Amino acid sequence: MARRDAPRHGHSVREAAGANFLPGPVGISDAVQQAMQRPARSHRAEGFHEQYRVAQQRLCDLAHATHATMLLGSGTLANDVVAAQISLLDAPGVIVSNGEFGNRLVDHATRMRIPHTVVHAPWGQPVDYAAVSHAMRQTAARWLWAVHCETSTGVLNDLNALASIAHAHDAKLAMDVISSLGTVPVRLHDVWMASAVSGKALCAFPGVAIVYHDGRTCAPSHRIPRYLDLGFAVEQQGVPFTQSSNLLDALVTSLAEVDWSARLRHIANDGEWLRRAVEQRGWRILAHTDHASPAVHTLIPPAGVNARTLGERLRAEGWLISFESGYLRERNWLQLCLMGHYAPEALRAFPHALDRCSVPWDSRAPEPAGARVHANTVGTVGTAR
Repeated sequence: MARRDAPRHGHSVREAAGANFLPGPVGISDAVQQAMQRPARSHRAEGFHEQYRVAQQRLCDLAHATHATMLLGSGTLANDVVAAQISLLDAPGVIVSNGEFGNRLVDHATRMRIPHTVVHAPWGQPVDYAAVSHAMRQTAARWLWAVHCETSTGVLNDLNALASIAHAHDAKLAMDVISSLGTVPVRLHDVWMASAVSGKALCAFPGVAIVYHDGRTCAPSHRIPRYLDLGFAVEQQGVPFTQSSNLLDALVTSLAEVDWSARLRHIANDGEWLRRAVEQRGWRILAHTDHASPAVHTLIPPAGVNARTLGERLRAEGWLISFESGYLRERNWLQLCLMGHYAPEALRAFPHALDRCSVPWDSRAPEPAGARVHANTVGTVGTAR
């Protein structure tokens, strides 16, 4: 496929008046918005179960998986469910962490009192797979848990390498694919269990926690909290408790309306273009291109630029990017994500907005009336897991 020099667009860059480049909540299509507004149905109704089965099949097709169970909750719930299943193994394991969300996997395991060893890598750096293999061997680990796309840094960890390590040690592999599913190819045929969520690159509303699993070890257990009991959920055809037909309808609509192969190609091309455009302006993207997600761009501002101030200026103009999460504020980072729906011309216009808003206020034209009020009244945005 020919490489594009810029995202396709049919309008001038001046026509774009902002866009949603958050990691969540993401830009939503009109069809998904309309699906969300349908009259609610009982989660016990046969029509709900039929829709649930449709969603399961589409999710499995997208991830090359065999089973998917959905629960009412966030990606954090999905990871709690995975942690509960790991706890039933009664065996030591290894967790990989090279960012905020790898650290959260460690927290999940710690709270569940699961014996584990952590292999750390610096934020923004790839995993040392030799160190992971060494830790597996030294601790006789029976499981391995890692994040595929580390949302805090934009690093894309090598799922195939992790699967090979797990296989070599006859261990079960668990993955967090919350920020990779729908942005890059994800193949879970060698993965025991994986967490995902509706509200990121699946372009639906947050609120549906997704747990992929191989289906071979899911039996109900009274040793874990009822809501985290994946075996019980599977036994109940995936609907053990209250669920939202509105959220489910929105997810099914999004899964059906997107040409996923084409979308992955567009994100790859748009991500490459965005990286060049930003770096040409003196900004640095934290993750090196050799191990970077095309959809998650953690930006390190040039010297003297305050990320939070810049994020507020961009938001006042309608550009929604992530800057308020604690781990971003601590490091003076910004983050731009290609996860939801956005217009190609908006992406092309964003670097110009970055130029404009990076200029100190005292060297600009007078600030438009109401700009600061707008910036202060927009709701807080950030990465929701």
